[in-house]
Amino acid sequence: MKNIHICQITFDNTAILYTWEKKNIKNINLRIRPDETVYVSSPSHISQTRIEIFLTLHKHFILRALYQLRQQKRLHPVISLKSKDVIYLLGNKMIVQVNRSQSNLISIENNILQIKTTRPDDWEYKRSLYHKFLHQTASQHLPPIIKQSLKLVRPYGITPPQFRQRLMKSRWGSCIPCKQIITLNTYLTVMPNDCTEYVILHELCHLLHPNHSSQFYGLIEKIMPDWKKRKKAMLLYQPFCI
Repeated sequence: MKNIHICQITFDNTAILYTWEKKNIKNINLRIRPDETVYVSSPSHISQTRIEIFLTLHKHFILRALYQLRQQKRLHPVISLKSKDVIYLLGNKMIVQVNRSQSNLISIENNILQIKTTRPDDWEYKRSLYHKFLHQTASQHLPPIIKQSLKLVRPYGITPPQFRQRLMKSRWGSCIPCKQIITLNTYLTVMPNDCTEYVILHELCHLLHPNHSSQFYGLIEKIMPDWKKRKKAMLLYQPFCI
């Protein structure tokens, strides 16, 4: 694209590639993306010389952020949605394959997540496509599990609440008992059904016990004796919530 440039600057004998995009904005903005891309956006009239002065002023921030990302990568996978990345969908391991296309489409074929997009090198754009795909998947996948979970809790006097779904980074689900609203994380679609069943049951039990008391966990134990095993299995999927 005409307004996007891939450039290079050197800090302390280290070459740093950065993506510079000219936009209809007022200020220069800097982001370090999870795939280690240094991204700068600026008003259209700003010169490259001024951009590099700006980057030099933020040199220590950039180098520190890149170092921290590389350290994190040693401990957890960094999902950049590039070809050969590994992700999970409904508990199944998928290999990402990205192709440039005149349209945008995500599909699954033989455990390959095919991302066809007009902007294959734009991580945030690919992530937005991926989020839409997960939302569509959740809209189809969650209702049958919710229906089955409601059957399990019906004998305990728990009536159907209002269910919502949205992307959340810090929790798999939430419950507002006084309003009878349960919100489920769209990222539940990365996990197998048995993990999702535990999350939904956990939130449903909060309608009867709006706390984490012994009565709350006793109810979960009665309905789902293997809940601890399911909860532990969920730890594998947290890094794939991008």
